[in-house]
Amino acid sequence: MREHDRERLEYLAAYVLRPPLALDRLKLLGPATVCIELRRPWADRTTHVSMTASTFLSRLASLVPRPRANNLIYSGVLAGNATGRKKVVPTTANPKRVIDSSFAALMRHSFGIDLLSCRKCRGRMRFVAVILERSEVKRILQHLRMWSDPLPLEPARAPPEYPDELDFP
Repeated sequence: MREHDRERLEYLAAYVLRPPLALDRLKLLGPATVCIELRRPWADRTTHVSMTASTFLSRLASLVPRPRANNLIYSGVLAGNATGRKKVVPTTANPKRVIDSSFAALMRHSFGIDLLSCRKCRGRMRFVAVILERSEVKRILQHLRMWSDPLPLEPARAPPEYPDELDFP
């Protein structure tokens, strides 16, 4: 599309901005009832469909695609479970990829921090044990000359008090 082609730009804008339902086919039958005139009669000769406003809005909202979801649907041999798909679609070299969801991997992916890299030799560290015994943890921290005493607990405080009535402008 050329940047100065106003007719095609207007056509594109009209196409993108068109509503999912023609407003001239939509009628309010009361404060809570909506009637939709069908473009073509159904097989049983139904020409209009009426429903409550909440049902209409829920059906209309179902037409909105989920955010960041793929809206392209494949059919035929390209469909997900088609019988001849393996003959047409190339397979990847590693079909079963194991996703590392450990805390260290998540920190590396999210913040670029490599928790398993040794600060001294830049080698890879590995887990040897998980120590849950409080006395053992304190003994190891004291041996490494690291702070080993727990933080003092602050006294509990009451929840904030709110006025009985809240005035909104």
